[in-house]
Amino acid sequence: MRPVQSLSASGKSWSALLALLAHFGSLSLAMGCDAPRATVDPKAHRSEVDRWHRARIAELEREDGWLTLVGLYWLSEGVNTFGGDPSNDFSYPGRAKPDAYGDSGIPQRIGSFILQDGSVRFEAEPGVGVFLAGLHVTSVALDPAEVIDPTVLQWGPLRWMAIRRDGRVAIRLKDAQSPVRAGFPGLDRYPVSTEWRLHASFERHDPPRIIQVPNIMGYVSELESPGTAVFDVAGGTYGLDLWREPADDPVNFFTAFADETNGTETYGGGRFIWIDAPDEKGHT
Repeated sequence: MRPVQSLSASGKSWSALLALLAHFGSLSLAMGCDAPRATVDPKAHRSEVDRWHRARIAELEREDGWLTLVGLYWLSEGVNTFGGDPSNDFSYPGRAKPDAYGDSGIPQRIGSFILQDGSVRFEAEPGVGVFLAGLHVTSVALDPAEVIDPTVLQWGPLRWMAIRRDGRVAIRLKDAQSPVRAGFPGLDRYPVSTEWRLHASFERHDPPRIIQVPNIMGYVSELESPGTAVFDVAGGTYGLDLWREPADDPVNFFTAFADETNGTETYGGGRFIWIDAPDEKGHT
């Protein structure tokens, strides 16, 4: 029987990550993984990873991809003005020169967000063309609880939507002309290796375990974990708690963890992975 050990929060990146990744943490040594060890063709594996990478790049480079994110504005109760002028509650100056949209910059005021008892309505400034799904609108309710199909408004290259986090409401703003998107050089990658194509056994939590998951904004969410993926790697056996992302996804599980490259060579927030739901034998 292997001695049970715990992973300590040591190493050059872990101290900074602990505040963000306080859990993810049943990264503890288990007693062994009984998942099958299937042989994988390295060329087929490389081809699969390459397809995934190309799809990821395409998603990032879309007109509303994450490379276009330029602002997150937390709403106060009442009227919150928005536009290019610094006198607004939320200002975004945009570009200083005319562009493909034919404008010379962001209008001084695009409109106002009215927050009342958790509900949000956007009122467009008269004469400013704001659109919803290609239709001109002047007043629109925004549902910050809708994450699958949110209401997205648009003026020129700008798009925005309402989100709710830990009881607060914010406006997420994207700009298709963001210099980050325009100058995106692509992503560096480690060499593809079948060493990290791991087979795991699913150990169910009965009842489901409630785990605390922090996010980049410092909030902690309580999520239901139905089980742990247990796997062997680098001479040890480890487990990662899984949860649904989104919560009603019937096919995939989601998990996250940290390693010592985070914040130096890779994203400081850690590693985020969707995992296939286990088969009838509990393998994934």
